[in-house]
Amino acid sequence: MSRTPLQNANLPAPVGYSRAVRSAGTAAIYTSMTAPINSDGEIVGRGDAHRQTIQVLQNIRDILEQNGSGLEDVVHVTAFITRHDDVAAVQTGLGECFSPPPAVSLALVTGLPNPAFLVEIAAVALTDV
Repeated sequence: MSRTPLQNANLPAPVGYSRAVRSAGTAAIYTSMTAPINSDGEIVGRGDAHRQTIQVLQNIRDILEQNGSGLEDVVHVTAFITRHDDVAAVQTGLGECFSPPPAVSLALVTGLPNPAFLVEIAAVALTDV
């Protein structure tokens, strides 16, 4: 099965990994854990898990759309959250961005690569491309 690394043209290039991978055998796109950063590499929504969730999903939407897909093709999301009190804010953000909602797994973690990140999300989208 072949796989193609994908990047998000709107974000700084990551070091040592791809923002996503397209799997030819399953016509799926798997995104890496995606951070709440903007095109300048700045953290968006410091202290605000809802705003960070929206930014992360915008970043995921961008890479999917740049590769012939979109949020409507997402079948599974895994959200990594650093504070239990933010679960509702993250769920609200997910609900605002998906209709109908995909399967979602929430994981409470002790930390993410940057202490200012309250949430990172990975997604799987099925495509026809």
